[in-house]
Amino acid sequence: MSLFCCVACEKKATWKYLPLCRSCHLALKPTNSICVICGSPLCKKECRFPWLQPYPIEKVHAPFLSLGRTHEILKAWKKKPGPQLERQIFNWNHDFWTQLAVENFQSIIPVPQHLNRWNQLKHHPSHEIARRTSIKLNIPIIEPLTFNQKITNAAKKNRSERLQMNTLLKWSFSKHKLELVKKILIVDDFYTSGGTLKNISRFIQQEYPIQIQALVLGRRPLYDSSTSELA
Repeated sequence: MSLFCCVACEKKATWKYLPLCRSCHLALKPTNSICVICGSPLCKKECRFPWLQPYPIEKVHAPFLSLGRTHEILKAWKKKPGPQLERQIFNWNHDFWTQLAVENFQSIIPVPQHLNRWNQLKHHPSHEIARRTSIKLNIPIIEPLTFNQKITNAAKKNRSERLQMNTLLKWSFSKHKLELVKKILIVDDFYTSGGTLKNISRFIQQEYPIQIQALVLGRRPLYDSSTSELA
């Protein structure tokens, strides 16, 4: 046994699975069974909840369910990345890569990260996911979005005006980078409510009628509120 602790559960890690323990290593299994529409792991060929499509995003691809021990491992990589853990996290199966490849994306756009967040994490998780995807699928990365640092007084605005302001003023947009693009893949680290990805998609589609799908490292599963079980 190693004296090193697992980055997810803090139990003793073994040399074979560093920086994870055996249990966490076994929990970190990529899958292509997560529904790209509703996020449920129980849908088969057809989505059981098509009305839950994260419009205007057509599909959300995710190799991991952001649940339990798997979620803790993914968070550990986000906070303290390292080559050993990255090899395990990005060991996605062939079927998942094929699922992405058949979509024929023209460009990949990583969700921009605020400077303060970068200073805290010391790396850019979304850009790292995008970089690996770009290499594997031979798709260029473009970065037309940046954070808009403009601060606007929202005290005298009503709710609808604030929502519009949050969507429009949060991002700056380089339009020329998307003039010839018809289908893009937006990349983020986690999909919880989908607010960030939906806002970016609406923001882009205000200027261009582009087909948009998303790729995230982990997606939170759906629950049936009446039974507290996975939907």
